[in-house]
Amino acid sequence: MNSGKLDEEEARYYFHQMISALEYMHGKGYYHRDIKPENLLLDSNFNLKLADFGFATKMAACTQRRGTVNYMAPEMIENKPYRSEQADLFSSAVTLFNFVTKKVPFMQADIDDKLYQYIAKSDPEQYWRIQADSELSEGFKDLFFRMVSYDPACRPTINEIKNHPWFNGPLLSQEELSFRFCIRTKKRRVQSMKALRPTSGMRRSKSIQTLKQDKRHSKFYKVKSGNDLVEAIVETARKKGYTYYKSKDLYQVQLQTGKGENQIRIIINVLSISKKSSSKRSAPLRCLQIMKVKGSKAQFDEIFCECIDHCDMRFDI
Repeated sequence: MNSGKLDEEEARYYFHQMISALEYMHGKGYYHRDIKPENLLLDSNFNLKLADFGFATKMAACTQRRGTVNYMAPEMIENKPYRSEQADLFSSAVTLFNFVTKKVPFMQADIDDKLYQYIAKSDPEQYWRIQADSELSEGFKDLFFRMVSYDPACRPTINEIKNHPWFNGPLLSQEELSFRFCIRTKKRRVQSMKALRPTSGMRRSKSIQTLKQDKRHSKFYKVKSGNDLVEAIVETARKKGYTYYKSKDLYQVQLQTGKGENQIRIIINVLSISKKSSSKRSAPLRCLQIMKVKGSKAQFDEIFCECIDHCDMRFDI
């Protein structure tokens, strides 16, 4: 599911569908064990569908570590026995957080994680102070914090989730949701057509074929100079405290942050799509291409969103 950041009403709509799917699945005696945005699909009516049942099991009690580390419950991280239903609900909470922020709430549910440690200590005030996301409602924060508790016994069941005030907040109709997503889809189609259009200005012959890979994202801007995009990325890196290296010969920036298993390295190129614009007053079209060299997809997506959010405010799309 790659629909961009959702507001809480949109997220609630899909969270209802996700919980409904899990309730049905668990009722039949099956457990997914890898709930994450990448395993959620949208049908033609923008309804959510669970996908990728490669780690699914009929075992309610498990010991095998399965799933994606950013979405795993702490008992799985610590290789302890766990209840499959509780693991699914934990992952669904992390996924819900990703819906509205386009980032993960912590790198992993480990007591040594710089963010999850406050959840493990039941210190929501300190956790949300560090997250510093003022757009989230108190109801959302409360439900999320309960669902990712360190102690599985403290997490709400499906019935308790369904009775939570945030879950029962204003709900979009299917028609309202479809209208919003139709607008987003049209914008994405325009960008996709630009990406697939053969042009002599593409610097790399394989760029078109690889733009859709998980390790590479792209965004198009009308910018007079490629260096303007480079400087926007450098400005983002400085604000976020990332280590960066700007190439002297190419429109390229390398970013790095984190250490060890949590390290992520990214290369960002600015590609010329059209050398001449259709209007003398219009800036040429350029492609901001962001490639992951090392690190998790969740980290990569988060940095990608940070970069394009900053560029969107400065340049024409």
